[in-house]
Amino acid sequence: MFKSKTDLIVVLTVFDADALRLSVPPLQKLGRSFTLIVYNDNPNQVIERRTIRHFGWHGSLHIINSDKNYGEFESRINAIKSVRELNVSGNWIIFLDQDDVLLDACVPDVTENIFAIVQNATIISDNITDMFKINSSWTDGGEYGKNGPHFEITGTILRRTIVQEFADFITDILPKLYRDLRHTRYRVPIANLLWGALKSFVQIRHPEMSPIYMNRTNYVAIKLGNAPVKYGRRTPNGANANAAISETIKRFMKTFESAAKIVAQNA
Repeated sequence: MFKSKTDLIVVLTVFDADALRLSVPPLQKLGRSFTLIVYNDNPNQVIERRTIRHFGWHGSLHIINSDKNYGEFESRINAIKSVRELNVSGNWIIFLDQDDVLLDACVPDVTENIFAIVQNATIISDNITDMFKINSSWTDGGEYGKNGPHFEITGTILRRTIVQEFADFITDILPKLYRDLRHTRYRVPIANLLWGALKSFVQIRHPEMSPIYMNRTNYVAIKLGNAPVKYGRRTPNGANANAAISETIKRFMKTFESAAKIVAQNA
């Protein structure tokens, strides 16, 4: 069922280079080759090849040090564009957040009408010691933390052609989308938002395509701590914050879907 040598690109977006101590070392243990692209969104630090090599990755590698801080949303869009600019080969893309762990990189043999493979993730949010128990056996289910389907753009195997088409489209409507994102003072879950936008985009532009779900754990998301501010935005706290975020997401998706439908009608 699995393709042992399917071309794959892993895109690791970073703001704090110290977090690479957690995300990079497990990549060499995945037992397969792929291209790693490290997109550094912090202009105040430079990530060098020797740093990634020091943490254990010795495969194909590209590092992009951004000249400005674009934030969670646009940095991932920029990272997608960089795949084309670097002329990197690969039919599938997996996004990895700076302090998360990719446990498995096997791409199943699927038909052309599948644009994404959703799998399970274990979310560590309570006990920091659980981070030290992460191992390859988690691909069969999480012993620690909360385990279940992972509906985020991180950890999901995505068809490259669709992701790049999505990035080209969303770039044109970024000003409108940013107006919705700026409407709240609280940090919006960007990985969830991007997955929802990508899924809606495909439903509108390529209704013949769909995602599939595999009951297999391939990702560990680290969501520890209660920092009041992260990525320059306040951390959600209380019913009012959650309600504000929910309304922002609804506005974002409405703006996005309206724009996607207009483009589809004019295509």
